[in-house]
Amino acid sequence: MNKEFSLRDVFPLIEEQLSAGGSATFKIRGTSMLPFLSDMRDSVTVVAPTRRIRKHDVVLYRRSNGDFILHRVVGRKKEFLLCRGDNQFEDERVFPEQVVAIVSEYERNGKRRSISSLTHRLYSLYWVNSVLLRRLLRKLRKR
Repeated sequence: MNKEFSLRDVFPLIEEQLSAGGSATFKIRGTSMLPFLSDMRDSVTVVAPTRRIRKHDVVLYRRSNGDFILHRVVGRKKEFLLCRGDNQFEDERVFPEQVVAIVSEYERNGKRRSISSLTHRLYSLYWVNSVLLRRLLRKLRKR
């Protein structure tokens, strides 16, 4: 029997696992990371940040209202990161202390893939840098 829990409910267990140097895997919810990750289809494995967070990393962070968000880092300023879902066009300021984990791998259709693979790095490079073109194409499709 499968039981569904919110990330808020199980976060203390995830936090304990990450602080012990482990990882946590869970199915993602929501559509903000489409087409990279699909709601209730794909899973991600997260680990505690052990290095400086870089552009193109996919991070799990906690907003001030307690919500957990999984988005890609699209820029970095001195005191904050700029994060955006792959299916979104607006950046969000995220302070490094809000980041609780970095995605190390993901699973789609039963296949595990590393986030640091060449294929994913090329996808990320294209996706982050094509936001203006994608925004224009979306507006044209709506007309």
